[in-house]
Amino acid sequence: MVLTMAAITLMPLLVTLLAAPATAAAAPVRRCPTSCGLIDFSYPFGVGPRCSLPGFNLTCDANGRLLLGSPSVTVDYTILASGFISSLAVNIVRTVRMGPRAGVGTVSASWDGPGRPFAISGTSNMSLFVLGCGVTATLLDRGAAVGNCSVACAGEEVMRRLPDGLCVGVGCCRINVRVHLRAFTVNLSRTGDGVSRDKLTFFVTGQGRYTFRPSDLERDIHPDMVPPARLDWAIPGQPDCRHAMDDRVTYACVSNQSECRDSPIGGYACHCSRGFSGNPYAVDGCVPDQVYGSIQPKANCPTMCGNVSVPFPFGTELGCFARIHLYLTCNPGRSPAILQMTQHSYPSTRAC
Repeated sequence: MVLTMAAITLMPLLVTLLAAPATAAAAPVRRCPTSCGLIDFSYPFGVGPRCSLPGFNLTCDANGRLLLGSPSVTVDYTILASGFISSLAVNIVRTVRMGPRAGVGTVSASWDGPGRPFAISGTSNMSLFVLGCGVTATLLDRGAAVGNCSVACAGEEVMRRLPDGLCVGVGCCRINVRVHLRAFTVNLSRTGDGVSRDKLTFFVTGQGRYTFRPSDLERDIHPDMVPPARLDWAIPGQPDCRHAMDDRVTYACVSNQSECRDSPIGGYACHCSRGFSGNPYAVDGCVPDQVYGSIQPKANCPTMCGNVSVPFPFGTELGCFARIHLYLTCNPGRSPAILQMTQHSYPSTRAC
């Protein structure tokens, strides 16, 4: 039996948005949409013809949902093309059920990324966690095994007494991701050891970001209960910056004061030079930092994000904050709304 993961949810995006295959680095046409429902976005993302770079096309459906890529994923948070971070946060969580007996067969569940520019990097300290009893999990990349782990359980009384935080094969095991994954499959097979449970859950998140509790075996694990995985972005089509800059027609870092850096997953990413902020993928998109700050806030600046006050010098719109590092994002697409510091608060590349 093969179960296919239909979707992942994009979580808070403190990211650099990277362009897609270097086949067209032209600026978007005028009057391209910049929002869908409550979600804002900027180039290289876009809705409609000539409004995005290939691989970053969005769809705004009739219900105001913003969708990215193929297979499509739901975008829940504002997408701003700026900063130094070349990754975004996604939820990759799956629960499957299988019979309790060993040797009855293997259950397979797969995940596909939203397109060619995206991958779980083998250098981003991600792990696949498996929660269950009496099962071996094998992680496959294009059919080749790249890791495995086994999990067993004792009786309920013993499991209740286990301390929190141990993911060493009793109720929980993990596989460290050491290769770049644009898609993967998990094969689950019964071991016949100890107590078996028919429900099994696996998810990807950062090493050290999840604390296993034996009570998790009793719960249904939903995406918003698990810290998200880091999904790196890069511009494919060229292996690195040196090759990309040889072809200025398709080179994606088009703004003055923009720079290129090699991506660990292959390809390259763009960012604004030191002292500049903005969108490196747009002509004249990188501007001096002071352009983004204000001595006094403009009229009608938002002062609330959900039930959280946003007083000046902080702000969530241009003209509403005093310095670029005081720029916050309010993500209204979830309930409750979430207020976050932007990527400009970080001095170097890191994922949230």
